[in-house]
Amino acid sequence: MRTTAKTNKLLLVSLVYFVLFSSVLAAEYRLEFLDSYNQPIRIFAKNNLIEISRAKKKISLDRESKRILTQMDSILVISNRTFLLDSQQYFWAFIRLPSKNSHGAGFCGAGLEDFLVLFKIQRSNLYLIDKYQAQSCLNSISINIDQIEEVDTKIAFSRENGIIQFSQEFVNSESVYSKTIRLTPLSLRILVQSTP
Repeated sequence: MRTTAKTNKLLLVSLVYFVLFSSVLAAEYRLEFLDSYNQPIRIFAKNNLIEISRAKKKISLDRESKRILTQMDSILVISNRTFLLDSQQYFWAFIRLPSKNSHGAGFCGAGLEDFLVLFKIQRSNLYLIDKYQAQSCLNSISINIDQIEEVDTKIAFSRENGIIQFSQEFVNSESVYSKTIRLTPLSLRILVQSTP
């Protein structure tokens, strides 16, 4: 009877480890979108490994791109395509990161920080040009997106010039106020314009 109880306990512990370990291994992202010439761009992320390729050729990442892409919780490419700016390929990505509070977990222990990130593909290199914080648990900013799949319904995107626009809410101790935010991609940064 004791051996059966020990065996069952060992099997249960093994099953728990298997489930936990396999869920860690299963945490991966695969994303495919098109460049302006209809060539597929693929992003594969698993644990701290990131691979990006275009037309089956590997793309190298700059340090900032690698840092944000390895820390991301999830990603969605706006409009699922790149756009041309000064004859160069750019794309906007909505990237979700876990909240990190330098003073402990606080109320954002399981919170999220969402960024609109402008990337540039030049030859076989990926560069992070600039980023804008769209939502933040730590800073009480929202564009009312819970699921990442809702991004394209909340953000207007113009493929001709790469401009994106959305409504953003800011919360402070006294009030909640909204602004319309317009992000214009420039070759080296994002131009941010806001209207009440």
